[in-house]
Amino acid sequence: MSGIKWSQIEAEVKAAREVSQLYPDERKEVFTAVLTARLVMNPPGAPDARSAEVAPDAKPPAPSELFAQLKVDSEVSRVLAGAFFLDKYRGLPDFTADEVKQCLVEAKVPAPKNVSLAALQNSRKGLMAQKKKSGRKISWYLTLSGIREVERMLSTAIGDLEKTQDRE
Repeated sequence: MSGIKWSQIEAEVKAAREVSQLYPDERKEVFTAVLTARLVMNPPGAPDARSAEVAPDAKPPAPSELFAQLKVDSEVSRVLAGAFFLDKYRGLPDFTADEVKQCLVEAKVPAPKNVSLAALQNSRKGLMAQKKKSGRKISWYLTLSGIREVERMLSTAIGDLEKTQDRE
């Protein structure tokens, strides 16, 4: 049985045992179900997706790439797209208006004079929400509706691009 990582199996057994102890009446069944599920999701000897190396030439997208696809024209939409970029590609689930403005500057698109006001307008539409307020700084996050709206904008832009290419 070469290639099997016994330490991985031991860790999965330990995790299943801990969960099963929460259910004393069904301990054996829960242990079996949890262990089976964990081993199916991450089989011993298979490459671990969590530790897979990223190709050295793989680069994260630049903000300008997103804005080149979207072709947003309003300040409110640009702030929403910038928030989407920070959430999805920079791993910032919550962010300040200054961080969104910096993203827009990096993308070389006009930033609103008052990014906070544009964020508030998105908030009124249910696309963004206030997370916390610390002094004059407000942290915002993208709502599920906001994510869907930018994804809709992206799919519309991609569809328009495909139609243009079909005509050529």
